[in-house]
Amino acid sequence: MKISLRAAMGLWAALCASGCDMDVAPLPQAQVAYNACADSHNDKRTGLSGQWAFVSGWNGQDSTCYWHWGEQFAAQSIEAARARCAKDYPNCFTFSTSKGLSDWAKAIADNGGHAAASMRVYELSEEDLAYRACTAEYNSRRGSFTKGWAFVSGVDGVASYCYWSWNYDTTAAAEQSALGTCKSRDPKCFVYATSEGVERWAKAVSDRLGGVASSGGGAAAAAAAAAANCDPKKEPAQRIEGCTAFIDKGEGGDERLALAFLIRGTGYLDKQDLHRGLADLNEAVRRNPDFWQALYQRGQLYRERADFGDAARDLGRAASLLDAELAAKPSDDLRSASADIHRALAALEGERKIEAMWVDYLKDLQADGPGAFANWSGPPYDLYVSNHRLP
Repeated sequence: MKISLRAAMGLWAALCASGCDMDVAPLPQAQVAYNACADSHNDKRTGLSGQWAFVSGWNGQDSTCYWHWGEQFAAQSIEAARARCAKDYPNCFTFSTSKGLSDWAKAIADNGGHAAASMRVYELSEEDLAYRACTAEYNSRRGSFTKGWAFVSGVDGVASYCYWSWNYDTTAAAEQSALGTCKSRDPKCFVYATSEGVERWAKAVSDRLGGVASSGGGAAAAAAAAAANCDPKKEPAQRIEGCTAFIDKGEGGDERLALAFLIRGTGYLDKQDLHRGLADLNEAVRRNPDFWQALYQRGQLYRERADFGDAARDLGRAASLLDAELAAKPSDDLRSASADIHRALAALEGERKIEAMWVDYLKDLQADGPGAFANWSGPPYDLYVSNHRLP
């Protein structure tokens, strides 16, 4: 029996009328937090004096905007706005300051004011900001420094900046020079590394973020600088180059290598290189079978390619692992991720049914002969198979 696309859509509507979940999905946390501050930020910021900040409070359901102004540093306004927010909400996020929009708010603004369904509200700690500011500079420059040298990170509450001094007779003198420059510009300063070694906090952050804070220089420093791009926030080409450098070093054990394969895999997928992307996701799962983030990414890839059996397997496994982690360590981020995965799982059966109707339609169209698909670039069902084939 032939069925037209319009008829297929009608049949799908009939199926949904007897049981498909047609509820509108709740707004993601990032969108609610963004909406709370967007209007007040646009209306009020031009009239605020000194350094100012807007902060969104989030309690799992709604969000409210708080702002403060008139300070010497943006960090001071952030602290004041957060203090007011913390009285009413368990989670408070910096929306914008006189230095600019936060990364997550800018990402939403660039998307026309709409957050992606999977987007998180995430902010780096001051220590993370400070670490990221000096890592690339440290790895690229330290090999050429002579005598005593030091790197210092300055944090202003929104961003971080790296300062360095070298060619001093002592390490202490270089450190004091870099600190003096930092303190003249930023409210908080962290010693990142000196000619006597990496600071303990920087090493601890490096271990946690999978970064590269180590001693040495030359070729090792260049490789470390490249590996620093193994970061999901980087552009796809940078992710691929950085994670390849990290993987080639072969250090860090299976869990950190699995993370590198995942990040590189997403870079390949963003560049539409599905074969390499899937290969990296497979390797990430092989090295860490309980890596729910990799299982989720692979499940979503299978889902997009209409491989609903493999998608259900990976998404189900990811949901089970994530829910166990959520029970042990409750957090808003994990709750939001769990909701995303369970929504994806719930949608699979409906997607499978409509995809089957579409495939039947393409098969029938192709069976009618070339005249039936004269405006297509090739036989419809063959094109479908080619576009959905995974290695």
